[in-house]
Amino acid sequence: MTVVPPPVASPTPLPVVEGLKDIVVPGPIALVPRTIGWYVLLAVALSIVAGSLLRLRRRRAANLYRRQALAELDALVKVLGERGGRHQVAAALPELLKRVALHVEPRTSVARLTGEEWLGQLDRMYGGDGFTKGAGRLLPNLAYGTSAFVSGVPRAEIDALVRLSREWLETHHP
Repeated sequence: MTVVPPPVASPTPLPVVEGLKDIVVPGPIALVPRTIGWYVLLAVALSIVAGSLLRLRRRRAANLYRRQALAELDALVKVLGERGGRHQVAAALPELLKRVALHVEPRTSVARLTGEEWLGQLDRMYGGDGFTKGAGRLLPNLAYGTSAFVSGVPRAEIDALVRLSREWLETHHP
């Protein structure tokens, strides 16, 4: 009779598998994409950003005159409350509007305009009728009015003209 040795207990309850390999961990992800599509997408995105910045810069440069005119109008509003400020506004406001119009329109079509024609041109650029039918009717009289006339104009009318001028400066289209 042959004696069979008792089975030896294995340290793991599972049977040993022959040829088992360890888990393969992937390498680190590259920071630079490997396909051309990502480079094309990057180029398109950069060109859109560059084009937008260029457009913004051009628009800002094109509206420099508008910002300067609004700053000048703000200075006139501050002067309006002082003694003799009404006369300064009466002299400077028509000139300011004419300079802005000369900047955005052809000189030959704006420089010669006075009176109703000038008010009509301002309304065409504004897209309303505030100069021919509203507070703007005071503008030609302020430009060439005497000191007595300017002193007799109520403050509310001058304030309305200044508000209309501000709206015109902010929204006019050449």
